Order: sequence, then structure tokens, then C-alpha cells
Amino acid sequence: MLNVLLTGTKFAIHRHTDTYKIVVCIYGSAIESFNDEQVNETEVGK
Repeated sequence: MLNVLLTGTKFAIHRHTDTYKIVVCIYGSAIESFNDEQVNETEVGK
């Protein structure tokens, strides 16, 4: 499956416990952030 996202698109918070996801950025950049159960940002990765 291929998803195309526009600049400024934000994903809903979700987690895959039994599968994995590969993200390929063709143009631009992506920032991945991790949140705790209270939706507080705990870590940011690039």
C-alpha cells in the first residue's frame, strides 16, 4: 500500500504491537514523536 501525504499532515497516535511499518520519505522530511498514555510527548526522533 502507498500513502501520499501533503506538507503539514499529522498522523493519529497509534501503535503496532504485532507488525511493523516502513516509512520512506521521497521528498522533504518526517519527524517521529513518541507519547505516553496521557499524550505527553516523551521523545522525538528524526
